[in-house]
Amino acid sequence: MIVGIPEAYCTRDFIIRHFHEAYPSYDIDDVQVAFDVSTLSSLDRKRERARRARLFCENYASKHGSGQQMRPHACGIVCCCGKTVDALTFYQKEEHNLTQQVEAEKAKIQDKNIGIAFVTFTQLSEAQKVKKDHTTK
Repeated sequence: MIVGIPEAYCTRDFIIRHFHEAYPSYDIDDVQVAFDVSTLSSLDRKRERARRARLFCENYASKHGSGQQMRPHACGIVCCCGKTVDALTFYQKEEHNLTQQVEAEKAKIQDKNIGIAFVTFTQLSEAQKVKKDHTTK
């Protein structure tokens, strides 16, 4: 694991080139760059909750013959103000919107590296030598 890589240089190709120049006889098996996936994880959790709610509404409608109504705002259960909507339709739209947001975030994630890369060398001795060369005392 290599930390503290400047954002502009934290790409797979640049890291491979660096090690080929610095250690020409060493073989690199793989390089994985770490990315900030916090927003993606949060969106995916919301999408999964919407999916489960949609499945619940579908099961409810199939058992009882009619769908549920809901007020899609904070305190919607307690407060009787506001317009009611069909719960199944609401969660279908919510899941669709969140799926689109997840896909958009996946496309943007390549721009969010965190300056960490994992480099796998063919030989353990080569990895140990690189580690020793880059360890500050």
